[in-house]
Amino acid sequence: MMSLAEQRKQAVIRNLQRLRAIGALTEAQEVEMHKKYNTKDKATLESEQQALERFILADEKRSEEERHQKAWSRSRPLFSRHISDSDDSDWVSTGDEWFPLNPLPFSQSKRSRKQESVKVMVENVGGKAAKINKSPS
Repeated sequence: MMSLAEQRKQAVIRNLQRLRAIGALTEAQEVEMHKKYNTKDKATLESEQQALERFILADEKRSEEERHQKAWSRSRPLFSRHISDSDDSDWVSTGDEWFPLNPLPFSQSKRSRKQESVKVMVENVGGKAAKINKSPS
């Protein structure tokens, strides 16, 4: 069911078309009346409808591409190559990293952790990684 405003607009459009058909209204006057009564002729409505349909199709295509991009980015592997259990031998062979031997509880302060922690130094000896215990000085 059409609203009262839509019925009024359609009646104005019909009247303007009749006046134009009998020659009582010029094209410029018809355009002016459409503006005055806030109505649009059939050609304008069709072109706006086509533009709206093109916009909707483009928006659907864009959102579909975004969904594919998000799905693709989620499915990529985290690492560039497969990590196997036997391939972890060289991860500490590059230098002298320090690691605590015994993890300490969180309740201790930073100062007491520094004083009580035992450090392990990893060094390369003859192509193999060797662990050396160091006490804090």
